[in-house]
Amino acid sequence: MRACKDIGAESGVWVQVTDPEPGVVYRVCAGHVCGEGKEGGRGSGPHGVFLWVHLPDSVGATQASVRFTATPDGSTRPTADERATVTLKKVQPNGPHCPPAAYQGGLTYSRDKGLATGTPSNGAGAGWGLVGQPG
Repeated sequence: MRACKDIGAESGVWVQVTDPEPGVVYRVCAGHVCGEGKEGGRGSGPHGVFLWVHLPDSVGATQASVRFTATPDGSTRPTADERATVTLKKVQPNGPHCPPAAYQGGLTYSRDKGLATGTPSNGAGAGWGLVGQPG
């Protein structure tokens, strides 16, 4: 029998804002579940602002509809309001025969390109909470 490591994972959708603007609140929603952040706040780091929306593990390998907005502080009108579909892929950080299994998918956002399918610019994923607890 193979020993399993104890690396956790959660199912969810993420958006990495690669060129965040100061004073702008970024929000991502998958269905009725939303998360938000801004430069200098939780989820902010050297690679931009990272937003995470937790989904139940029972979601499975499917697609999720995502809405992303960017709204300046003190405003009710977003400067960006985009929608996309994200494919959730099964991840098993401890290997294929070990728990947990989670389903994750993500997008990147930049002002010049909008929402796009992507991987985090830091390359690893773990630093952004893609494996383990959301950062």
